[in-house]
Amino acid sequence: MKFLKYMKAVMFILFFLAIIIVLLLGLYTNFGSVSYSEVFEENWNIRLPAGLNEEYTKKGPVDFQGHGSRYAVYQTSRSLVGSSLLNEASWKKNAEMEREIILVLDNIDVAKEEYPEFTNNYTWNILTNYNNKLYILYDADTSLLYLIQYMP
Repeated sequence: MKFLKYMKAVMFILFFLAIIIVLLLGLYTNFGSVSYSEVFEENWNIRLPAGLNEEYTKKGPVDFQGHGSRYAVYQTSRSLVGSSLLNEASWKKNAEMEREIILVLDNIDVAKEEYPEFTNNYTWNILTNYNNKLYILYDADTSLLYLIQYMP
């Protein structure tokens, strides 16, 4: 009789643990399915233009709050010149900004062929929040939008 009660208790505990594991896995897969564009919009309070086609993404280690370095390349169907995303952007080349982007991309092991082509004509802007930065780079020659998030 004691053995039967013991087995029922063990089965209940195992069943309860299985439910918890399934729920946690469900939350993890739901959390993991958030798109990069949604992360950028949420973290930086920006609105990305419609019609972007995600070409390449890469992220480094991310903490429990979702902070970490991320990189995304989007093909645009139309020019972004004049869009709200590039309101305060500069057309002037910036070697320091280029070096900073390369350091972030090197740090998260982005393949060199996926780097922005800094010899092309580009528009850029940097959003900052404390030590965090979002580099926005739009290559007018290739219609590619590069978003590089640096959150140490």
